[in-house]
Amino acid sequence: MQGFEYNGLVSFMGGYTGYVMVSMPAAMLRDLLVLQHEHNVSEANLLDAVGEIANTLAGNARKVFGPQLDISVPACLRGVQTIMARVRKRPYVITFRWSNYAALVCVDLERQG
Repeated sequence: MQGFEYNGLVSFMGGYTGYVMVSMPAAMLRDLLVLQHEHNVSEANLLDAVGEIANTLAGNARKVFGPQLDISVPACLRGVQTIMARVRKRPYVITFRWSNYAALVCVDLERQG
């Protein structure tokens, strides 16, 4: 799996274990922030933005899988190498494009018996 510079990861516990991760290039996050009238595009703000996007996706998963699904606080990571150690062998990866940017969402869930 090839990721991008900024990564937001939320872990799941409860009836399922695993995570959802969003991976985006810096330029995409900068454009998203500016589009929302946020002109502070510092590294800290880019990490916060990618974490918020991951948190939103995890919240949507909770709506589908029910309130027994516990979600963690987002981990915001910079760099592709930092995410490779967290990814299992066969996660479900959804690639998408926004404007001229490519990004990805990685979902890795396993039902607990």
